[in-house]
Amino acid sequence: MAKILPPHNKPPTPPADSSLAVTDSLSALLGVSLLPIGTRGTVCSEDFQRWRPRYHLMAVRGWMNDPCGLGYNPASRLYHIAFKWNANGNDWGNISWGSATSSDLVKWDVSLTPYLELGTQYDRCGVFSGCLVQPGVTGKDDGMLTYFYTSASDSPIHYTLPYVYGSESLSTATSKDSGKTWQKHHNNPLLPGPPPGITVTGWRDPYVSSWPALSESLGIAADSVLFGCISGGIKGKGPTAFLYSIDGN
Repeated sequence: MAKILPPHNKPPTPPADSSLAVTDSLSALLGVSLLPIGTRGTVCSEDFQRWRPRYHLMAVRGWMNDPCGLGYNPASRLYHIAFKWNANGNDWGNISWGSATSSDLVKWDVSLTPYLELGTQYDRCGVFSGCLVQPGVTGKDDGMLTYFYTSASDSPIHYTLPYVYGSESLSTATSKDSGKTWQKHHNNPLLPGPPPGITVTGWRDPYVSSWPALSESLGIAADSVLFGCISGGIKGKGPTAFLYSIDGN
């Protein structure tokens, strides 16, 4: 079992001839590279060793935030996690999704390139946060994994700025090979924006799942419908959540 290191001001410095061995051991244990890109086997600097997390999923390079698309696929026996990622720089921008899989939640196989990239008209400004819907969630297991995500076509988006309708839309992508490759749906975006007639300050970050208790209260068969929540805000009123029903067939 990997040990979570306690916080410290300065890590102990191993002997010069063992520093690479220590780093290699941690890399093997965690399943990720602990060497900075381009070092080609040279000893990590003291600052690099001090600030780089020892027990944390990380992109191979660039800027990352927001875990997305967490789930477990029984068919492949793999845990999945995606993350917002700028693979081309160290600051926010060019937001795509990286991905990682694991069989034990300790060692992770982290993607070297983005799995879901911006580029179409509806997500030209970024692939923002979203979720994973795994096979069988409505009782019909077709082996397909599905991402729901916020597709951004305008920027910046902030609650203090006038909201541009269509700047945030709901899109989806699917995988038929256990998450190795993803294809955006040809009918994207599924929803072009928030409900008309409401002045919102934001509308993004969908979460989609079955909800048996709500299905029962509405008199709907639990295996025939999914529910989706999208977070946001209404101008002059404050934060809110938008609830949708989705045909599970």
